[in-house]
Amino acid sequence: MRKGFSLLELLIVVVIVGLIYTLALNNLEQKSEIQEPVRLSNLKEFLQKIPHQKSVRFLCLDECKSCYILSDGEHLEEYDTLLDKLVDEDIEIYSYTMRNRFELQEKGIYFTDEREYENICFSYEVDATGRGEDIFVLSQGKVYDLTSSFSKNVYSSLEEAEVARNSFETKVMR
Repeated sequence: MRKGFSLLELLIVVVIVGLIYTLALNNLEQKSEIQEPVRLSNLKEFLQKIPHQKSVRFLCLDECKSCYILSDGEHLEEYDTLLDKLVDEDIEIYSYTMRNRFELQEKGIYFTDEREYENICFSYEVDATGRGEDIFVLSQGKVYDLTSSFSKNVYSSLEEAEVARNSFETKVMR
C-alpha cells in the first residue's frame, strides 16, 4: 500500500495547475484591456482587440439609438453596454479624396437576418489584418481621424484636419 505521491505525479499536478493559472491570468488581462471606455478616438484599436477571423464591425442603426459589435457577422452582446452614447444621429462621415478635399459619405442600408432593412447611422469595420476604413468622423463638434496616417486623431474642425492631412502628404511626397 502506498503512503504518498510519487515525484512524477506531483510534477504533473504542478504543471497542470500552472497551465490553468496562466490561461486564466491571460484571459483576465485580455478582458481588462477591452473594458476601457470606448470612444471614437480609440474605436479602431478597440475593434482590433476583439477576436475575429475576417472582420469586426461597429454598427449603429435607427438614428444611432442602437449600436452593435459584429464579429464575422455575429452580434457580440457582451460589448453592448460599452457602446452607449458613443455616437449620435448628427454624425457625419467623410472620406478624403484624391483632389485633397473632404467628401461627405452617404449613409447606407443594413439588411437584417429577417431580410428587412434598416438605415445605417454609422458603421466602421476592421479586417483580419487590422486595417480599417479610411474615414473622418464629425461628431459632437470634433473631427476624428480613423485613417492610419497620423498620430494625432482628434481635431477641432474639418479645416484643421485638412491642414494636417495636406501637411502629411507634403512630407510623404518629399
